[in-house]
Amino acid sequence: MTARDDTLAIAWAGLPPYAIACIQEFSRQSGRHLLLLGTSPDTPYDPVAAASGVTMSWVEPDDATVAWNRYLNHPPACFIVGGWHIPAFNSLARQVREAGGRVALMMDNRWRGDLRQWLAPLVFRTRYRGHFSAALVPGKAAREYAIKLGMPADRVFTGMYGADPAVFRLGPPLMKRPKRFLFVGRLEERKGVRELYDAWRQVHTQLPEWELRLIGCGPLRDDSPNLPRMSIQDFLQPVDLAPEYREARFLVLPSHEDHWGLVVHEAALSGCGLVLSRNVGARLDLASARNAIIVEPRRADQFAAGLLAAAAMDEPSLRSAEAESVSLASGFGPAAFAVSLETLLNSIACPKGHG
Repeated sequence: MTARDDTLAIAWAGLPPYAIACIQEFSRQSGRHLLLLGTSPDTPYDPVAAASGVTMSWVEPDDATVAWNRYLNHPPACFIVGGWHIPAFNSLARQVREAGGRVALMMDNRWRGDLRQWLAPLVFRTRYRGHFSAALVPGKAAREYAIKLGMPADRVFTGMYGADPAVFRLGPPLMKRPKRFLFVGRLEERKGVRELYDAWRQVHTQLPEWELRLIGCGPLRDDSPNLPRMSIQDFLQPVDLAPEYREARFLVLPSHEDHWGLVVHEAALSGCGLVLSRNVGARLDLASARNAIIVEPRRADQFAAGLLAAAAMDEPSLRSAEAESVSLASGFGPAAFAVSLETLLNSIACPKGHG
């Protein structure tokens, strides 16, 4: 197999809305002819993506027999894989390599330094390293991990994730917003929701003017305690979620583990301060001493102290936090994704299609 198609193909597991926004912007900036493959037929089809020159198709994730002739005349010259553990993506990637094309990896795993991650590079270097010419990752924590896996440092690029600033934009000054803590995400153990419940139980009497609002669905919703000024809202689409950030002072995210945390970028674009677990990968990119309070995961008492410290911030501190969040957030999003992906493609000599 030697014939190749100059179309750039991108496979993205789940294909969330922010991914479509990022790829649309890349298409606009680059002028490349794009084929976008997703594994989740439940993701709403976006007709704007088709109008922008992006062809979208769905892939069954376990279909290891899938072939490129279902989508193109020949395998593409370049294939960007987000979800390299997915059998269908692996099959398509193998066909690209056999045709002499280049395959790059998108991954979001952050470096944690535990035993499992010290062993993972041995497996990756032996079985997978030769499959990929470069990697696109969200931020600093994932970049460190990709390099430990054996990817050359000059072939690892950040900017894979990013919320759309056209949707998530700056709200009123923090001092003029309601005294509200906001959690956005799955209501599950991994997100530290139980510790958040416990933290609010500890502090709500000390913060009579403050409220805690949670937005999301999950198994811990039914376990939520009946506490004063704590409310839970079902999952919202981005256009409905964005105003919630603009009416909150702080995003709170006590995750046991978050590879990056797109909600942190959404909140930072909106000017929110942050109260984060140390295990949120995006803290290395979007949090500093000016806009964030960082606590240890799985410690409700420490998270409670973080809520109290955030609530005690005076007006100059809140102005500083807002400015820092917006400044750090500017380095991520669809525009940054487009630049990073084009730089990656140039680094591995992927030709530009005919648009």
